[in-house]
Amino acid sequence: MSLLLVSLFALTLLACEGETTTAAQTEASEQVTTDESIPEGAAEAGAPLAGGEASERSDSTDRYEYRVRWSDALAEDPGLEAAVRGLADQHLQEFLQGAGAATDSQRWTLELDFMPCAGTSSLRCIAGDGSIHSGGAHPLPIVERLLYSTAQSRPLRPDQLFTDSGVDAALRAISTYSRELLLTQRISQATVSGATADAAARASMRDEIRSGAEPGAANYRLAEPVVGASGRINALKFVFPPYQVASYAEGTLVAEVPASVFAQWLRPEFRDEFVTR
Repeated sequence: MSLLLVSLFALTLLACEGETTTAAQTEASEQVTTDESIPEGAAEAGAPLAGGEASERSDSTDRYEYRVRWSDALAEDPGLEAAVRGLADQHLQEFLQGAGAATDSQRWTLELDFMPCAGTSSLRCIAGDGSIHSGGAHPLPIVERLLYSTAQSRPLRPDQLFTDSGVDAALRAISTYSRELLLTQRISQATVSGATADAAARASMRDEIRSGAEPGAANYRLAEPVVGASGRINALKFVFPPYQVASYAEGTLVAEVPASVFAQWLRPEFRDEFVTR
């Protein structure tokens, strides 16, 4: 499921460059509304979120219940609001498809909220957090972070902050820093909880972290700025959902990477947003 969410996010970034619902979003919506596996009434419930004034979409049937919300403050920037609504729509359509295709009687539930997180006037950030419960042992978490360039009026992946020639080096530097920080966090958590943190346990932790935090845009697709008193970005906080670098029980982990680690590879148009030394 996590790979599917990654793919959906990538599609959304491409789909949200326009000011209104794009062809990619329309195609996804049409696919849902014409799918015979969708329960009766779901087509209307799952209509695209990319238009309208409401900041919440909710519905409840005997097959599913969902509530998707986003901040009213997003209306100040139509492009940013359209990007968030598009991302919310992708998750809602995926949820409805899953609920419609389910063969058991379990009632599916979705909760998802999008709220502003730290950012600057030129590089804004929206945090999406929620979960889907489909009858398993625990809900499937939804974790999204959307960076948005107001100057370019489009969403950005974190790797797009770097020059084409420097992106690989920047991701390697971020990965090296993040892996050591994540390992320290996991050892600390294990010690506090009373779990085993001997040499064998640490080796296992390191392997899990290496797999989920190796250099690559997909592993570092979720980031939010850390803004200092100067109003500039001191660091990027990379977010790792459950299962990416640790078990579900250990929750969502973050690695706060100082801007000095990657500043030399920033694109010129973004350098003024960061504290680069």
